[in-house]
Amino acid sequence: MKKFGFFLFAVLGLIACGDDNNDPTPEQHVTCSISAPAEGATVNIAEKMTIKGEATIDFGEISNVTLKVGGKAISEVTAVPFSYDYTFEANQTEGALKIELTVKGDQGTMATSEVNITLTKPEPCLLYTSPSPRDKRQSR
Repeated sequence: MKKFGFFLFAVLGLIACGDDNNDPTPEQHVTCSISAPAEGATVNIAEKMTIKGEATIDFGEISNVTLKVGGKAISEVTAVPFSYDYTFEANQTEGALKIELTVKGDQGTMATSEVNITLTKPEPCLLYTSPSPRDKRQSR
């Protein structure tokens, strides 16, 4: 019986002295931003638009980067920081457009930044030319 009591005492002692490292894993923090174009900017559809983005993470690694322009993912952008020249499609309409950057850390945390801009078409250029001498003679 003494052997059983000693054995029970030893087992309970080992369980009580087990790993007490119950420290929670720190939460990963990811931030991202779109630095160009600026919020509320007016952009001419006839020109390329440069989009710039960056992100930070306090520990771990960035595992995924997604840039969307008007809801469409830009597959060429896969890392941060980036500078991307976006060309508008021929049928792009004027008005509001949202640019969205989402960055995901390797522990599953995410950050999103968005910029809303206004698209405009270039004004048609009216070219005024003075009448030629021939036009002047015909109008008499």
